[in-house]
Amino acid sequence: MSPHALRRGGITHHLNHDVPNDVVSDRANVTRGVLDEHHDRRNQRERMEQRRDFLDNI
Repeated sequence: MSPHALRRGGITHHLNHDVPNDVVSDRANVTRGVLDEHHDRRNQRERMEQRRDFLDNI
């Protein structure tokens, strides 16, 4: 497995576990735009469900 695939998987793992995008961006040393475009492998449905779960807890 390539280092990029591991990096992308790690970033997606953190995002799936509700680590804020800004924290992941800083930790991975990647801009928010690059994070959203290239590293976040969640699909639109996964993102929607995660937002819903977050907002239901407020």
